[in-house]
Amino acid sequence: MDKMSTLSENLINIAKSNSTKGIYIIKGKEQEIFVSYRTLYKKALKVLYNLQSIGLEEGHELILQIKDEKNEQFLYVFWACILGKIIPVPVSVAHKENLTKIIKIFKNLSNPKVIIDEKCYEALRKNEKNSVDKDIIEKLENKIVNLDELLIENGIGTIKESKPEDVAYIQFSSGSTMDLKGVVLTNKNLLTNIQDIIDNSNSTEFDSTLSWMPLTHDMGIIGFHMFPLMFNINQSIIRTSLFIRYPVLWIKKINEHKVTITASSNFGLRYFLDSLKDSVYNEWNLSCIRKIFNGAEPISIDIINEFLSKLSTYGLNKNSMYPVYGMAEASLAVAFPKPNEQFSTITVRKDKLGIGDKIVIAENKSDKEAVELVAEGYSVNHCSIRIVGHEGEVYDEGTVGHIQIKGDNVTKSYYNNLQLTKKIISEDGWLNTMDLGFIIDEKIIITGRSQDIISIHGTTYYAHNIEKECEQLEDIVSGRLVACGVFEKNTKEKSLVIFILFKKRIEDFVHHIESVKKLIRDEYKINIRHVIPIKSIPKTTSGKIQRFKLKEMYENGDFKDLIKDIIEIAKG
Repeated sequence: MDKMSTLSENLINIAKSNSTKGIYIIKGKEQEIFVSYRTLYKKALKVLYNLQSIGLEEGHELILQIKDEKNEQFLYVFWACILGKIIPVPVSVAHKENLTKIIKIFKNLSNPKVIIDEKCYEALRKNEKNSVDKDIIEKLENKIVNLDELLIENGIGTIKESKPEDVAYIQFSSGSTMDLKGVVLTNKNLLTNIQDIIDNSNSTEFDSTLSWMPLTHDMGIIGFHMFPLMFNINQSIIRTSLFIRYPVLWIKKINEHKVTITASSNFGLRYFLDSLKDSVYNEWNLSCIRKIFNGAEPISIDIINEFLSKLSTYGLNKNSMYPVYGMAEASLAVAFPKPNEQFSTITVRKDKLGIGDKIVIAENKSDKEAVELVAEGYSVNHCSIRIVGHEGEVYDEGTVGHIQIKGDNVTKSYYNNLQLTKKIISEDGWLNTMDLGFIIDEKIIITGRSQDIISIHGTTYYAHNIEKECEQLEDIVSGRLVACGVFEKNTKEKSLVIFILFKKRIEDFVHHIESVKKLIRDEYKINIRHVIPIKSIPKTTSGKIQRFKLKEMYENGDFKDLIKDIIEIAKG
């Protein structure tokens, strides 16, 4: 990557070179188009003309809620904003809650206009009369920009000179917690991290990428669009909704394009494996894959091993699995393993993972008190990591605590939210990731999210450890069970509730209840309050479980009738 100081400089430089590289936008099983980086630049300039014609100026914001069927158009508008120093704000379309999400984001911005999904707009108009945000909705309606009109060729926009410290875009959090945070990412943040991704993964001009992650997610837009663009290598983008309908297409297209770098969360790996089943694809040769970035949620060793075992038949190298640690606040990458190392794990006692505890290595993986954790690598070149206690005291290696990060890739603020900025980012620039973990031999090990800790009678439990324990039961599959600590209004105490994805009759579910309760009682010496079947598990666009939603539904009494029915059936 040339040492340019801004995103727009890099795009202009690539567009004016003799580069033939670009983007394969995969629209269906047999349908794809190629957009060269030069074409991307030219189209973006024409969209910029239209944006400037309707009054969008430097520092104004533009919400981009564009369905993934129009990824090509999304990219033209996104880069038009970058070239014109208009601040793009990508927002996903995929979830029902985006009606309220887009209102919250609109309220958080200073001078926004909005490209809004048609269905979301219809829902806004339908709810307008009864909404407490009626005035905000009216303002939003007056700020809507028609996407089709932006794509009409009326002229060439005026490029605005940008600086390294200028805001490039706002990445709103994907929604695994209740908080909606607008992460401010500058040109310097992004280019620092992209260079670190290139260097720490040993990327070369012969690499190419492919991703199904949404362009509204930091892994999708930074890791698998900006990185290959800035590095001037080919990229392929499968729209997320197409991956959901036909997950095997992900690997088919990797084979077809001889892709070397791809990515998936646990959710995606599990979803692909469930779809693949016992199918055989003799034409696949996956020896081309050099790296599979695995992140965006707690990493499952079992799923990784199953995936590698299943695809080794097709020449997939076991060293290709690349568990990484990152987040939007770091412009994506925080820690990477060494490029050519096979991923490593550490087995520790799970009763010694409280904040301030010194880890204890478990002698035997099969020990009831043992838990195996994935090492997610070393800090990337321009990012520092430290572990601290409740009061900010810095811990030595091997002690569990809050993970903090600092560096030129790390955001300095949350957009128009000074209170949140002061709460999460210290005056000297250390950002609290809200993750817990420890460092051993300079490698970061994530033990869990602070929001996912379940505290009952003074004892701390990690939700994903409880979930993993339950997966040893028959018919309980990884990723289809959720543990939550909930507040019981009648007893004024915390209790444990387990939710299981189950789409059959309630009568067929009852036998699961006692086996789950007995297992957790034996392993953790705690009683489960309820085991509840659910038709779907709320997740973010990247596959992170939204535990807070199930917790909220339970505490609001949404499962009260279902629990009564289960009790009655169990009695009978």
